[in-house]
Amino acid sequence: MRLTGTTGHRPIVLSAILLAGLVLAGCGPIDRLRYPDLSCPIPIEPGDEGSEDWVAFTLENEACATICSLYISPTFCDYWGSDRLGNNNLHPGDSATVYVPPGPYDLLVEECTEDAFQSERHEVTEDYALTIFGGDGEDSNSCTASITVENGADTAICHMWIAGPASERFGLNWLGDEQIASGDSFTFSVYPGSYDVKAEDCDFILLRTELDVDISGHVDWTVP
Repeated sequence: MRLTGTTGHRPIVLSAILLAGLVLAGCGPIDRLRYPDLSCPIPIEPGDEGSEDWVAFTLENEACATICSLYISPTFCDYWGSDRLGNNNLHPGDSATVYVPPGPYDLLVEECTEDAFQSERHEVTEDYALTIFGGDGEDSNSCTASITVENGADTAICHMWIAGPASERFGLNWLGDEQIASGDSFTFSVYPGSYDVKAEDCDFILLRTELDVDISGHVDWTVP
């Protein structure tokens, strides 16, 4: 996976780093002097556009899995603050825009499997876009594995968990604020591999669970 950022017409290609924790590496007082109005964390909620001189930061998901969390924090801060997506997950092909005061930022992106990727020191002084690619770089056709969840239950599916067998828990909810109504279906793109899959209704009542599901191509998975 890699991250590609653009500001104006200048591309920036950055390596994605597997994150072991949620603590930022501080970069000293210089940035604080350049941007005295930046606070730790940014006092903003998902969907809030902030003040009129703030700039747009757009995250585009061209990876092979759903993104559940986005943290963006001034580079000199020691902690991330709140998830900027809320429960508005980014499925492959989706994008989200948040607003921040101009300044240098570090970014933490967390897929719903809880795999996390950190990218540092983005100079966000004007509207800025960052694209996350998965599979073979920018070739979206390389994302060949998927699972279609077909809801045959008489209640909506509100929580979908798709986790690697090595995970100690099921990860994050791949649906976010969305639901799969009774009789409907939803297709999730994933990286090829083996997964533990679980579906729950809106009251967290288990509808179906299955371990070690091989998703190397396309899989249909019916509830119950």
